[in-house]
Amino acid sequence: MPLAQTHGTAVQQKSLRAAERDTPENLIRRQEFLATIAEVEPEHLVFLGETGLTTSMTRLYGRAPAGVRNQEAAPESHCSVVNLIAGLRLTGMVAPMTIPAATDGDVFRAYVQRFLVVCLTQTVVYPF
Repeated sequence: MPLAQTHGTAVQQKSLRAAERDTPENLIRRQEFLATIAEVEPEHLVFLGETGLTTSMTRLYGRAPAGVRNQEAAPESHCSVVNLIAGLRLTGMVAPMTIPAATDGDVFRAYVQRFLVVCLTQTVVYPF
């Protein structure tokens, strides 16, 4: 019997975090942020997310009944990339934008200026 089991514990993967998170300065910053954000109404929050897909993500293996070949079509000799950036509020998704390229600083800046700012109102924007 492994030693860990005899003491009522189990071996498991660690959940790592940045050591800088525990500095006194960052603990104060976190407390200040939590105090500020506690005053914000949840319906005013907008969380931004970005996801993407590429045709090279096509699965190479699949399931089929015994004796039946699993066949699927996939694009050959070219790879397409599509990224989606959107805001998420309690009421649902806002300001979605798709782009057939990777998201970089210029793309994100254009998203904020042309899509996100248009759907925000003065009551939603908080200076942090």
